[in-house]
Amino acid sequence: MRTVFTIASLALPLVASAAEPPSTYAEVAAIVALAEAGEMTADEAFALVSAAPGAPLAGAALGRLRVLKSHRIAFSGLRFLEMEKGFAALNAYVKGHRGDPLPHVWRGASAFETDFVLWSVASAREDIRLACELCRDDPSLPDQKSRCKLILGLMAKNEGDLETALRLWAEAFAADPVGPYGKEAAAFLELFTG
Repeated sequence: MRTVFTIASLALPLVASAAEPPSTYAEVAAIVALAEAGEMTADEAFALVSAAPGAPLAGAALGRLRVLKSHRIAFSGLRFLEMEKGFAALNAYVKGHRGDPLPHVWRGASAFETDFVLWSVASAREDIRLACELCRDDPSLPDQKSRCKLILGLMAKNEGDLETALRLWAEAFAADPVGPYGKEAAAFLELFTG
């Protein structure tokens, strides 16, 4: 049976115990998902994960959360330094855990969100494609297919390839029609096709 981690399935128990630092992979992933969805501030999520630096996935989570925190920094120099620290943490984690798809997705999403200032388009695309492969190879890993297709579609749209973007968004929706990334892909399909 495939284990699928979603914001909805992990966030409710987590919110109930928000004062406790995370101790499992799923809890750390859920905290980041809450921050990404805007249901928890990046600063709050960072504080929670920082309290458990030895938790599985914590190194990558702290990197992703630094990138998310950087969006709220007004001064561009400080924003860049926070992004740089985030990418350094993501890179260090991925180097030691190449088979884990979630940090690859976080790094690819961070690169896209920061206009590829610290990570190239080609590297981000490779991160996302590798994450799709890893999820297929090991069904016990969190399924990131819908999110990966959504991000690849956004990258294609930004490069002016709307046909590819529409195809990828349709695949993202088909992979998870009721999840947050499938719904976001459906919204893009509606926006660009009417």
